[in-house]
Formats: sequence, C-alpha cells, structure tokens
Amino acid sequence: MDEVTTIPPGWSQNPSEQRRRLILAAMALVGFLVAGYLALYQLGVFTRVWEPFFGQGSYKILDSRLSRALPVPDAALGAVVYLAEALLSVSGGRMRWRTHPFVVLGNGMIAIALASTGIILLIVQPLAYHNYCTLCMLSAFISINLFGPVMEELLATLQYLVRRYTQRVVSTEVPITRTTAAMRREKRCATPVNLRFVAGAAIGLWLMAAPGILDYAGDTRAADRLVGPVIFALSIAAAWPATRGLRGLNVIAGCWLMISPIVFIAPDMAMATSIGCGAILIALSVFIRPPGVETGEGWHGILSGESDR
Repeated sequence: MDEVTTIPPGWSQNPSEQRRRLILAAMALVGFLVAGYLALYQLGVFTRVWEPFFGQGSYKILDSRLSRALPVPDAALGAVVYLAEALLSVSGGRMRWRTHPFVVLGNGMIAIALASTGIILLIVQPLAYHNYCTLCMLSAFISINLFGPVMEELLATLQYLVRRYTQRVVSTEVPITRTTAAMRREKRCATPVNLRFVAGAAIGLWLMAAPGILDYAGDTRAADRLVGPVIFALSIAAAWPATRGLRGLNVIAGCWLMISPIVFIAPDMAMATSIGCGAILIALSVFIRPPGVETGEGWHGILSGESDR
C-alpha cells in the first residue's frame, strides 16, 4: 500500500505507522517487566528489590499502606495494564486509525490512565514518604513517555469517527505540490526529540531533586516536589504534535514558580532556583515556537465537528 494513502486526511504523517507502534509496545513490555518484578516482591516471592540510589526508599514505598490499599498489590495491577497496552499497540495494521478505531480508543484510554498514575506516583513518593523508589520512578517515566504518541493516533481516530458519523466527505488525495522532499521535511519536524522539550523535562526533574540537593524544607520544598513532576510530564507530552498545546500549561507552572518562593518566603537558594526555572520555562513555552506539523484540524476539529481541511 502506498504510504501516502495510509496517512489521515490533513495529516503530514501516519500515527499508526508500524515501526513506531513496535517501539511503544517494547516500552510497555519494559514497564510490564518492571511492574511484574515489583509485584513479585509485594507478593513475597522476592525478599529484596534492586535499589541503587535511595537506600530504603523502595521498601518504604512498596510496603506502604497506600501500595496495598487494593485487594491486589498495585504493582501487579500495573503489570496487567502495561501488558494490555503492549498487546493493543501491536494490534492492527498501518491504517488501524480507520480500520480498528475501538482498538485505538482502548489503547488511548489505557495510556491516559498510565500517564495519570505515573504523575501521581512521582508526586506522592516525596510528599507522603519523603523518599523515592528507583524502579517506581522508571515505571512512571515509561507511562508518561507513552502518552504523547498514543494521543496522536487517538486524535486521528476520533477525527475519522467524527467524519464517519457526521457523514462528512474528505478527499484523501495528496496535493501535487507535496513532493517527497517536502514530506521528509515534515517528518523531521514531527520528531519529538527537541531540545526545548528536553530542557523543560530537565527543569521538572531538577525541581524534584533540588530540595534534597540544596537542603531546603517547608512549603517551598513541597511546592517544588508537587510542580516538578507536572512540568516533567507536560514537557514530555508537549513534544508530540497532537499534544503540543499542553505547553501552555507550563506557562502557568512557570508563573507559579516565580511567585511561590515569594509567597512562602523561601531561602535565597531556593528562591533563585524557583524563579530561574520559572523564567526559563515560560521562555521555552511562549517565546520559542516549535515547527508546525499537520494533524488535520487537531482537537478543535473534533469539538467543532469539522475535522477536514
């Protein structure tokens, strides 16, 4: 099948491309192995877990009352969800955004649940237990990184369903002016590895670590450890064209970083760190614009019922 015919109308790339889905499935399988290993510890099969950085941190978190609040260990539930994500990622072909819409919808719902759980996990560890678990953090990072590319495919499917059930007709012909070289340039623009988003994610990680490294406590410590994971997740998600609008939320986070140390009367080092990170984050989100990538009418097309161009 010609590559052009598999691309959704108005898009410059195919969000169901097989190679990308195989990478996502591999990431989900890594998450499954990590969660499965932690679940075996929680079930008593292993007496110790690998923890190279945080000493007893893993045990404080894995043995906590919260982690055992469900009838089954939370890591076991996570392993099942990761496995479902991996299986759904490899189901269907290159046009599954149109031929298997409900598979894509299921894949998207799981990705949203995993990303939300990952953010909560990164926030709860330091705030509730004053520690981190290395493998728990790895699982959270995998969850967050799955979100963006899965949302792209979900967007294409939702656009298709809107067209289908509103009986809108969209031409699938590619304009003659779109040469092979132009398509290649568009694909390069769509590459999510971009320094502005890496920098935003690094700011989020720094805010998570800064209270321990710079040794400050109080409300400023809690605020940084609350907003840090959110900034990290938003920066990773905004690297993808379909979820690029999320970078606007980082503007709000940046403003909070510039105001919160003044409100909480933070120590000098904490104040400088917070204000500096906030200013950089705002600049990355507002003044440095990422290249445009075609995703039909985006989410606006779904809400308005007009997903054709």
